[in-house]
Amino acid sequence: MAVQIVVASIPQTTVVIDDCSLRWLVGDVDPADCLIAYTPKGADSLADSYDNNAAPDNGMADGTYDIASAGDEPDFTTANGWDFNGTSDRLATANNITELNSISDFSVIARCVTHTLAGGDSGLRYIASTEGNSAGTTPFILRLNTGDDKVYGYIGGAGWREAHYDNAILADTSYVVAMKYDGSNITVYRDGIAQTPNPEVGNSGTQNRLSVGYCLPYGGRYWDGYIYAVAVHKPGLTTAQIVLMTMAMNAL
Repeated sequence: MAVQIVVASIPQTTVVIDDCSLRWLVGDVDPADCLIAYTPKGADSLADSYDNNAAPDNGMADGTYDIASAGDEPDFTTANGWDFNGTSDRLATANNITELNSISDFSVIARCVTHTLAGGDSGLRYIASTEGNSAGTTPFILRLNTGDDKVYGYIGGAGWREAHYDNAILADTSYVVAMKYDGSNITVYRDGIAQTPNPEVGNSGTQNRLSVGYCLPYGGRYWDGYIYAVAVHKPGLTTAQIVLMTMAMNAL
């Protein structure tokens, strides 16, 4: 799916995206560093939305880490991408994301809308996460806490470590949210603005598939709303790159 849009205009710089896969390489990101990039908003069909746009540009075979229904698939429209129902819709990769095993530098970023600020298993609604291994560990979670309406980023392994964005979000409002872990700090971003990093050191552990819209080890915790785009980078994006990636996602 080829597009051409201006995603950022700053002094002496205009970033133009000519191809869907290039959207996730703004800010001089090495193609090999983008593991996953789903772009359901603007996709031609639900099947097209499942494509990992990062491959084969990242050196992986085309189709590597494509996502699929993990039970009930979300509704889909070109205008809004994936529309999760909050009770059963879920997506996951077919294969384990081995590149995320025991790492200490990664980021996950997503553009999303929640239809509700209530409910969810344990008051939690998951945007994206990596499923736990047999010991139950989960290297990362990006989620909404419906108790305080804030976005949290977690790393797991030998104990949970977390950070959150201080300001609450609103229902039916589009946000680009991200978390970055660099081995020493977890930083949560909202619309390109970083919260003060939380010094934490965790063990990323090992995991199975990438889940979008829910988390298998915890019985669901389903997302209720749209997910327009999701990308995972290793090593994680810099703050400047997250700003540009936020612009790219908002330009969808």
